[in-house]
Amino acid sequence: GGGGGGGGGGGGIATRRSRRLAGVRGGTDTPCGSGAEHDNTEEARNEVHEAEAAAHRLRHAGEQERVSVVGTASYQHTLMRVRTMGPDALSRRCKAIERAKGKHAVVKMRLFARVLFLEGCEAVAEEAAASLERLVAALGDPEADEELAAVSG
Repeated sequence: GGGGGGGGGGGGIATRRSRRLAGVRGGTDTPCGSGAEHDNTEEARNEVHEAEAAAHRLRHAGEQERVSVVGTASYQHTLMRVRTMGPDALSRRCKAIERAKGKHAVVKMRLFARVLFLEGCEAVAEEAAASLERLVAALGDPEADEELAAVSG
């Protein structure tokens, strides 16, 4: 029989082979902010992202429950995703975060919306902001809860 194609190696560790990570892009699914209008400001955008990442770390320092999701790697990971995914994929990610309504959904969506906005993905950033509002209405806002606890306690 001539089946199948398992091709590339004998018994090694399985690796992720997504089109996004391989740098393969199809159709119009190119990353937001990757056009020529952004090339001359990449250094400035990187400085803004460094400042946002630092602020994000400080805001969530010492919060044991959130450290795994909202640690230093999370901002960089979100930034990498936004820079390497196209608008359609980013929109699907936004819907997936909202649909999952996980433990960290509000924090994750807030970060996602902020990075989208800073990277110039206005349409998807607006979609993420609307999703964030719906998540806050459904799950509450951990940041607002913390501020209220700090003031009253």
